[in-house]
Amino acid sequence: MSKLERFFEKVEFASNGCWQWTASFYSNGYASFLVKSRSEVGKGQNRNGLAHRWAYRMFVGDIPEDLEIDHLCRNRGCVNPDHMEMVTHRENTLRGNSPSAIAARATHCPQGHVLDGWRRNGNTHHRYCMECNRMRSREAQKRKRLTGSSKA
Repeated sequence: MSKLERFFEKVEFASNGCWQWTASFYSNGYASFLVKSRSEVGKGQNRNGLAHRWAYRMFVGDIPEDLEIDHLCRNRGCVNPDHMEMVTHRENTLRGNSPSAIAARATHCPQGHVLDGWRRNGNTHHRYCMECNRMRSREAQKRKRLTGSSKA
């Protein structure tokens, strides 16, 4: 049986267009596929690979070392190359649903002020709203004047 036949033996075609992997998965949720035979690797070497990367290489082409495959359908178990796109690590991360990716996509602060770029706070790389920061600073200065304290 060819690798392609073995591959499709483990795929279920979903109504949303995903090619859902039905075999084994890595702990991070990505599909695992036996891509090399014993004769192709040395003793103790890993013969498994990521099924979605194998599918992309098989049906689309090589993946440059500096790029990653992003699942456009957000389904890590999908191995349909039409649901994948080559992107940089940064782009792949920013497209995700991690707290930092969500914050990076924010256009307004919780008070509704426009976030017009990154503002650094000392040595940190946290983004903050300039308008809210100005208001906090004014309030702190006002408290400082009223109390005569150096602590705000």
